[in-house]
Formats: sequence, structure tokens, C-alpha cells
Amino acid sequence: VYLATSEGLFVREGDAIMPVDTGLLPAHVDGHVLQAVDGVLWSIGYRDIVRFDGARWERILFPGNPPIA
Repeated sequence: VYLATSEGLFVREGDAIMPVDTGLLPAHVDGHVLQAVDGVLWSIGYRDIVRFDGARWERILFPGNPPIA
């Protein structure tokens, strides 16, 4: 179970809630909306969109905003 919060993206593993390490640089910390579509998890924020296909995370450039630095 993934959780979107104002402090970042988290995952529940057993009884623990752990921050998600996407491996993206800079780190994804802006996701406050989660949506799963066709086996892909999307995390959407005000300045950042990332997707997880079950194997790797990918950042999608947000239209109208400069790339996250």
C-alpha cells in the first residue's frame, strides 16, 4: 500500500510505514495524489509527476514548469 502525504511518498511494509526511495535525483517529494492505471502507479504533485511500472521509477516533465533541480 502506497501513501501520499505532504511530507512525501510512503509505503506500508508489514506494520511499518517507510519512505519510498525512487532513486530519482532530485528526490520525489511533491506527490500528494496517487493513481493506479493499467498496472502503473502515478504520483502527482504541484511540480512533479513520477510513474512506477513495478520495476523502475520515471519522472515525467510537468508541462509549464521548469525541470526540478
